[in-house]
Amino acid sequence: MKIKTTFFISLTLLTLIPIMLEGYISFYKSKSYIIEQSIKNLNSLADINVEKMSIYLDGIERSVLATQKYYNIVKNLPLISKLTIDKSSPGLNEAYEQINEQFKGFDKALNVSDFMLISPEGRVVYSPNEEKMVLYNKPAPLATKKNLETWSNGLWISEATDIQGTYKILIVVPIKNDRGNLIGFSMAEINADVLYSVISSSIGLGYTGEVVLAALNKNDIVFISPLKFSPGKTGHFKFSIPNKSFNIPMIQATEGMPGSGIINDYVGNEIIAAWRPLQVKNMGMVLKINTSEAFAEVDDRMCFTIWLTILFFVIAIFTAYMISRILSSPITLLNEGMKKIGAGDLEYRVGTLSKNEIGQLSRSFDEMTAKLKETMTSKENLDKEVFERMQKEADLVVSENKLKKAVEDLKKSNAELEQFAYVASHDLQEPLRTISSSVMIIEEKFKGKLDEKTTMFMNFATGGCRRMSELISSLLELSRVSTKAEPFAEFDANKALSIAIGNLMESVRVNNAVITNDKLPVIKADEIQIIQLFQNLLTNSLKFRRKEEAPKIHISCNKSHEGNIFSVEDNGIGIESKHYERIFIMFKRLNSKEDYPGCGIGLSICKKIVDRHYGRIWVESETGKGTKFYFLIP
Repeated sequence: MKIKTTFFISLTLLTLIPIMLEGYISFYKSKSYIIEQSIKNLNSLADINVEKMSIYLDGIERSVLATQKYYNIVKNLPLISKLTIDKSSPGLNEAYEQINEQFKGFDKALNVSDFMLISPEGRVVYSPNEEKMVLYNKPAPLATKKNLETWSNGLWISEATDIQGTYKILIVVPIKNDRGNLIGFSMAEINADVLYSVISSSIGLGYTGEVVLAALNKNDIVFISPLKFSPGKTGHFKFSIPNKSFNIPMIQATEGMPGSGIINDYVGNEIIAAWRPLQVKNMGMVLKINTSEAFAEVDDRMCFTIWLTILFFVIAIFTAYMISRILSSPITLLNEGMKKIGAGDLEYRVGTLSKNEIGQLSRSFDEMTAKLKETMTSKENLDKEVFERMQKEADLVVSENKLKKAVEDLKKSNAELEQFAYVASHDLQEPLRTISSSVMIIEEKFKGKLDEKTTMFMNFATGGCRRMSELISSLLELSRVSTKAEPFAEFDANKALSIAIGNLMESVRVNNAVITNDKLPVIKADEIQIIQLFQNLLTNSLKFRRKEEAPKIHISCNKSHEGNIFSVEDNGIGIESKHYERIFIMFKRLNSKEDYPGCGIGLSICKKIVDRHYGRIWVESETGKGTKFYFLIP
């Protein structure tokens, strides 16, 4: 295999392998980290929901227990329990009025489905809910003889039980008179939808996030809450699950065992979930989020890494080709010259202009060829010609030895260079630095020995690496507008502006800038991105200032039917109207990099942030008089 081909393949592989290895490791580390953080987040949210349910049920228990001491109940419950047979009794009406005066709206105040007073025999004798009075003087829910005996012993909380097609929880306390005799019961009835409303918030779970509530009915898992991805299933039903693994956490939760992990949900999607038992004996809860949503950021990063690998691969091929060509071309020419001269063509000249050892050797070879031709064509003085020819032959032997030694030295140098490239590629963490460092090492090794054209190629390679690094950093910053986005939430725009100004405090001080603002409103947006938006616009005003005048920047906001229109006005150099649209295009610049450094991507990031908020951004300006940027946040 030729030296040029060997060097080209080796340098390409030494560049590509670290890039692929780094991308592979980064992908799986990121995936493991996201799984760990998602489970941690779900466990925290699950514990919060359990605490919310406990607080809610404890509050109901305390309120129902308090009814044992209510004077109106102790006084009137025996009366309405006895007079329910004769509804026309004036005593009954008076007793109802006194109880209703105290307990009207009591069920709504407790946030329960119903509140009932029950006779010692288990009949419903009062409810503040007029719609539920159809049960008047009828048996109360679960008022069996066995349960009545249990109720009379103290506070009793039922399991989640199917009562007339609806899953409910009953909280019952006995009511006794001053002598300790049982006169009835207080009962709070809580439907499953009320329980679900306490823990149904999926904030922090994302689009596919969901809270599922279920009860264990004998050997069946019964879902008693709506299912987000089975809209026809609204709760209180048994569900046939394609992958039975979703049964396991639901059974564990309803049997009192908490846990978390990766499973399949009720429609067969792979999810990250956390499950917890609730205060009610046979009830459990599962919080979940699809892995497709959780790993979206990792997938985007992997896609970016693939494209970056392709880009680095192209650069590596180009660089390897140029370096191998620079090093192998003189040797190739010298080898061709030896073949042609050996065949008798004494007119051939290598003609290498390089100033290194190979160039000197090729010029010596050309001189030898010219002198050999003179020797062969000279007819004068045969003895002198013979002598000179012998001298020339001796010189040729010396030159050949020098050539062989030079070739051996070059092979050794190439081997050392290959070994160095291999070590460097493994020691450096970033693939781009591997390319840049290799080029710099080669340039340093042949410093002062390379011609101007070769030096120019070296500078092209080094400059290309540097510009590519700046370009990648800018593209990464632009990509974070989507990949690092946060959900919209309300915040004070004044605070966001203050943070942006604080980040630029040193630049404000150096430029003696004066920044003022009107009172800004509270908006609903991504706070981090709004800070970046303010910071980029302020940076733009500080950069494109007039040299003879200190920057003056004013930020204000006006309300319109579309939303809040913010403005950032400065007294800078201004922009011609024909460039109003061009300035928001990526990498488009109006001024030279020497006068105003940068990549030309700041305003592109501003536009992408505003577009993500469904708004728009525009500019008004006059050359030499300043610029005013507007952006709308709906």
